[in-house]
Amino acid sequence: MGRQIWAIVVGAGSGARFGQPKQFLQLGGLPLIVRSVRAARSVASRVVVVLPEWGVDYSCEADVVVAGGATRSASVRAGLSVVPEDVDIVLVHDAARPLASPALFRMVAKAVEDGAPAAVPGVPVADTLKRVDGDASAWFDAKQPKQLKQPNRYVEVVETLDRDGLVAIQTPQAFRANLLRQAHEIGGDASDDAVLLERAGVAVAVVPGDPKNIKITFPDDLLVAEVLLSTMDLSTPATHPAESLTTPAGSSVPQAPGSSALFRTGIGFDVHRLIEDPDRKLVLGGIAIDSSLALVGHSDADVIAHAAIDALLGAAGLGDIGMHFPDNDEQFNGADSMEMLSYVVSMVKETGWSVSNLDCTVIAERPKLAEYRRSIQERMSVVVGSPVSIKATRMEGLGPIGQGDGVATLAVATLERSRHLQGKI
Repeated sequence: MGRQIWAIVVGAGSGARFGQPKQFLQLGGLPLIVRSVRAARSVASRVVVVLPEWGVDYSCEADVVVAGGATRSASVRAGLSVVPEDVDIVLVHDAARPLASPALFRMVAKAVEDGAPAAVPGVPVADTLKRVDGDASAWFDAKQPKQLKQPNRYVEVVETLDRDGLVAIQTPQAFRANLLRQAHEIGGDASDDAVLLERAGVAVAVVPGDPKNIKITFPDDLLVAEVLLSTMDLSTPATHPAESLTTPAGSSVPQAPGSSALFRTGIGFDVHRLIEDPDRKLVLGGIAIDSSLALVGHSDADVIAHAAIDALLGAAGLGDIGMHFPDNDEQFNGADSMEMLSYVVSMVKETGWSVSNLDCTVIAERPKLAEYRRSIQERMSVVVGSPVSIKATRMEGLGPIGQGDGVATLAVATLERSRHLQGKI
């Protein structure tokens, strides 16, 4: 292809329906956003990634990373603003479709290079389509696990649609750059960029899409994607000079090959200041400690539970405790950390992993934990659903913890691929 091609990968969403930002979750050892960037790079000379403002330091192998807007269309416009004027073709792809193949990117780009103003991939609609008397998305979202808010509410069928001639549209989508700019200059929001061109009277070509190019919307979709990945050849070696990825927090994300791993390990660490406060409970590992001391924190400051949460999240590639339970959110003021831990365990299971073992080392001069150790182990084992070991050690008078001013915990979590997925991945 002789024309200059750039790609915009959109990943600025909050993941409201998924329950968390999903673009940074791992699929087969790589974050979703990286899989999309690598596939786009098979055609595009430069790749622009659009992320939430808090995540713009995440390199994700892109050439340019910009902050997105309040809507998908606003995010695409943010990405388009850094594309040079002399670029001929612009591809737009959603990071939530990590299984889009390089061949699909080439197909839509080739259609535009051959003369089409725009090209999108589409797949025939297999299901019977019915129009209902309400917001179908909102109704369906409410039926998802942990979001069941109106269990007795139903929508009613208004009309059955003729599916002949209907296709479900995917990304990546390719456009003549000048036409895409003009469509976005008019403004407005749409579910995809092709709609904006359609409104302007531009003919949009449809090329054969790929049924495996699913969109990750709910946690179960990630499990399906893992299985589909094992049947696909998406080998797109990184062509960007970066040797490693940088997360928003600045740590290194290994570029693990394949999706065959049966075990994963995560490390968590947490520390809280210790004060004299007889009016506040001292809770460690879900057990109330008989003491006039208390740990300072936004929630119940259970330092053992918090380290365990970070270890589990890290092993599953689900971010960190601050992402899911921010300390500036009032709903977590005084929160029970055992409930937080239980929620994280369920998240881990939804991504296809189970907890094999959790090992925690508590570092403290006070209080003495010997008489509570067994109770803490039993309480946490019940919540985690696997063996939990609790050990305690001292700092021998060194540093603030050694002086009795705080309590820290180091946790190591081992996850095992859920048995129903072993052999498939």
